[in-house]
Order: sequence, then structure tokens, then C-alpha cells
Amino acid sequence: MYDVSIPNVKLSITSNQGDISMHNIACDTWQFSTNSGDIYLSDATLTQGDLLLTTQGDISVYDVMLSDGGIFLHTETGDIRVHDVLFNDFEFKTVNGDISLNGFHIIDKDLSLKTTGDIVVYEGVLENSELGIDTSEGDIIIGNIHLDNQDLILSTMGNIIVYDTNTIVTATSSEGDIAIANTTGISDISTEKGDITMEVYAIQKDVIVTTQRGSIELFFDPACNIAVNAQVHATIGGIFLLSLRSILSLGTKSFKSLDGTIGSGGYTLNARIGNEAASEFLGGFIYLKKIRQPLFPLSLISDEIVDYS
Repeated sequence: MYDVSIPNVKLSITSNQGDISMHNIACDTWQFSTNSGDIYLSDATLTQGDLLLTTQGDISVYDVMLSDGGIFLHTETGDIRVHDVLFNDFEFKTVNGDISLNGFHIIDKDLSLKTTGDIVVYEGVLENSELGIDTSEGDIIIGNIHLDNQDLILSTMGNIIVYDTNTIVTATSSEGDIAIANTTGISDISTEKGDITMEVYAIQKDVIVTTQRGSIELFFDPACNIAVNAQVHATIGGIFLLSLRSILSLGTKSFKSLDGTIGSGGYTLNARIGNEAASEFLGGFIYLKKIRQPLFPLSLISDEIVDYS
């Protein structure tokens, strides 16, 4: 359905198996449901009511303005994609699908996203609101998000990427890689099997960055004041000082152990591969560098973020 204006009307569409696609439409409350198809809505305006979409398939909502209502999207197994939507209230529910939310401004209401799939949140503002991310198996990508004095605590089986976000990050993955760039700070970062790549500008306490079966690549801000302790507990592995050498005051150094300070020192960042109790596995390497340019601009991870334009 295209180019339709229906003032002062509640629009309800139900399909047993087919898809529902709506473009460039204006009306009051909408309610669309289909048992097994996908729902696609774009370039639309709701003048006063709510947007209710229910299906077993995917839900995609792009460039929609809700003047005084909320957006409520429910699917059992499908993905939810919301791009450039203005809303006052919301609920996004999927059990097994992915959730992707982009281009939003939320005030006085917490944003809680839960699924077993991937969660992607980028280019958004939360005022007096908190962001909750809950996925047991999927990847987590958070980028260019403004938060009000909230620390992010992220945990999943998959990969974790956080960039351009004013928060202190704590991240734990059982099998995935972790990448963090241009955040206010970091707390403890750990993965069982993945690699860790991270920019370090500041830490607010002693922190541990550890992987059991991967490598660690750390990029330090030359202006930071941090103590560094790195250790590799593995049969094969070591520490490469690289470009950090020019700003690090070394204490002791061996191929598998290092300590030193950057600037005036301060809290300690402890980088660990493996642990002393289990050092027999073939491990990885710790690479210590200084920041020369942004770690991963959006273009380098564009394959992780869908372009809805």
C-alpha cells in the first residue's frame, strides 16, 4: 500500500501467511498482524495513536514519526529493525531474532533489548534513560550512543563491539572477540576464546583485560596516566612493545612479562593471556601500541551494520 492518508481512522490489517508492506501513509492508530509473513513500514506518520505490529517473521520500520503514540513490535523468531523512528513509548520483543535500532532519541524511559540473537544499537541519544542489553548467544554492537552517566555491563557468547560512546565498559564473552574504541573508560574485559582489541584513554580503577586462548592488542592514548602490567601464561606467546615504547617508562621486561608506566602512572591495567594454573596451552600475544588514528572507523565494521537507506 502506497501514498495513502487516512485521518481520524484506526487502520487494522491482518494476514494469515503473507507479507504486509506499507509506504508513505498517514493515519491514527495502526495495528498490523500476520502469522508467518514479514512486515515492512516506511515513510509514515501516525497523528495520535500507537503502532502495533505482530508477526512470526521479520519487522522493519524506517522513517516513521509517531506524534503522540508508541511503537510496539512483537515477533517470535524474526528480526526487528527500527531506523530513524520518532516515538514516545516502545516495546521490542523477539525470542530468537536479531534487534537493530538506529537513529533514536529517548527521554525518561529505559531502553531494554532482549533476545538470543544479535543486538545492534547505534546513532542514538538516551536522556535520563538507561540502556539494557541482554543476549545469551548473539553479537553486541553499540556505536555512537550518548548515555547519561551510565556504565555498560555487557555479556554474551558472541562478539562485542563498542565505539564512540560516553560510557565505561565492562565486557565478558565466552567465545567471541571484543573490540572497544573511543569510550570514556574501561573496566574488566575478558573472553575465553577470542581476541581483544582496544583503545585505552583512562581507567578509574585497577582493571584486568584477559583472554584464555587469544591475543590482546592495546592502543594507549599518549596523554593518559596509567600503569601497565602484562603477562603471558602460555607455551607459545609473548609481549611486543611496538610503538608504546616511546611513551612507556619500563620497569621490568621479559618476553612474557612486562610492567611500566605511561605519564605519571596511576591505576594499573593488567593484561593477561592464560593463567598461572593452566599454562600448557598454545597461547597468543600481547601487542602494546600508542594511538595514532581511530582504531576502527565505521567503514571498517560496516559489514556488521545494515544500511537501511
